[in-house]
Amino acid sequence: MHILNRYIRSHVIWSTAIVMFVLIGIESFMEFVGQLSAIGVGQYGILQAFIFVPLQLPTDLYALFPMAGFLGSLIGLGRLASSSQLIVMRSAGVSVSQIAWSVIKASLIMLVFVTIVGEMIAPKLQQEASFLKSQAMQKGGKLKTLHNVWLRDSHSYVYINAVLSPKEIQGVVRFDFDKDENLLRVSSAKTGKLVDKKWILSDISTSIFSQKSVKTAHAKTAALGIVFQPKFFHKEEQDVDQESIFSLFHNISYRKKTGLVTSQFEYAFWKRIIQPLTTVLMICLGIPFIFGSLRSASMGFRVMTGVIIGFGFYMLNQFFGPITLVYQFPPWLAALTPTLLFMLVYFILLKRVN
Repeated sequence: MHILNRYIRSHVIWSTAIVMFVLIGIESFMEFVGQLSAIGVGQYGILQAFIFVPLQLPTDLYALFPMAGFLGSLIGLGRLASSSQLIVMRSAGVSVSQIAWSVIKASLIMLVFVTIVGEMIAPKLQQEASFLKSQAMQKGGKLKTLHNVWLRDSHSYVYINAVLSPKEIQGVVRFDFDKDENLLRVSSAKTGKLVDKKWILSDISTSIFSQKSVKTAHAKTAALGIVFQPKFFHKEEQDVDQESIFSLFHNISYRKKTGLVTSQFEYAFWKRIIQPLTTVLMICLGIPFIFGSLRSASMGFRVMTGVIIGFGFYMLNQFFGPITLVYQFPPWLAALTPTLLFMLVYFILLKRVN
């Protein structure tokens, strides 16, 4: 059985590798076409686009790997089925469950490699690509200025007109309310700087409201008193699905401290947590199809079936994401639902085969 395990495993891995190679070609072309509209802006040209595209690819391919694994499983097992090798294995007493276990071990080997690339290497390359593109398009290479930033801390709200750098802000207005949402004071500062991990405001003018009067006060400096890290606001400009699981975790923690909405980030975080299970499930989903309805189908039909099912899974993920935001579903449930649906389909099909 050890030899058969290695034989099945090698077919699934090599078939998945071929699918990934094809996807690299398609994704490279699509990424380059997507950059054509930016070519000519600032110093961003053809050479910069050729540098940007390879740096972006690992992130895209990590997201596409469940579908690639499913296609690889269909093709690899399909080749064994077409040459009647699976029939010989079954005749020799090898059960569908044993074949499924061989496929699972193949998926775990690929999953370790892909997860390392997707969670540790791809986010850094994607951030570098975004920085290089922004640097070329803006000619200066400085941090892009943020405008109209709002922060919240309990009953206090802070408006920042401009974030000039990671350590400098401009045009700060703070509104403090009581528990009954009555306005207590409004403070405005011309500038603020990050000193020893705390934001210190300069040239502050404060209006204090009471039931009978309004008093004004001035101060040279004062602490902002709210956690604020500009780098997390710059990250919002990139797709949350392209952030690593570690980056998403820190982003969620920061947004909770500042009273910002976290649903979209929590959904992306839980989707990353569940992705290994999803990948293994998608790869194993090829087993009941090969032993069932696609046993005697042509390779082209198997590939077409794989593309349709993979695209269906992708659309389910895209569908449940907005539902999380609109109907306030628990993000973990929205992320897990597509995988649970496909898992149910897998066990139903596998039971029919057995």
